[in-house]
Amino acid sequence: MKTTIKLLIILFGLFASAQSKHFIYTSFEVDVNKATGLIDNPDTVIDNRGLDWNLEAGIRYNSFNIYAFYGRFDSNTTNSRFYNYGAGVDYVVYLNEYLDISAGVAYSPMFKQDLNGNWAGVGSFLARGNVFVWLGEESPLGVKLMGNVINASDKDKGYRLEGSIGIVLRLNR
Repeated sequence: MKTTIKLLIILFGLFASAQSKHFIYTSFEVDVNKATGLIDNPDTVIDNRGLDWNLEAGIRYNSFNIYAFYGRFDSNTTNSRFYNYGAGVDYVVYLNEYLDISAGVAYSPMFKQDLNGNWAGVGSFLARGNVFVWLGEESPLGVKLMGNVINASDKDKGYRLEGSIGIVLRLNR
């Protein structure tokens, strides 16, 4: 146990001392499962497929990303759709010039249209984790893998799990 604690303290110190990246970024992510249905979604009664995307803009300053986003889903199998927006903050661990990981929280109001065409507002909090894989040491382009755990007010119990993949662009280095 003592060895594990010492190792964690050393790793945390290395990660914290390596935090020196400042830039503005934007990203575009797509939920591949929502489009393809590789994994069954237990929250849906009817198979609901379509393009679920998010556009994010943020600022990385030292160990933190502060961001805002807009997302949308339009089903091509039912009449349902939604859009959402929100803001959040992530803690970033800079591993090297090619790899960052982060975790954080966000709040996102969502507006959903049901199968009958009725719109309803839904509030949601989410916890998320990201992996940024940069395409080169000084490259402005990268790939972003994101996982969300969503606690939405339209769900009586449990959480929604969501994953996406996208492209990220560092606008100033």
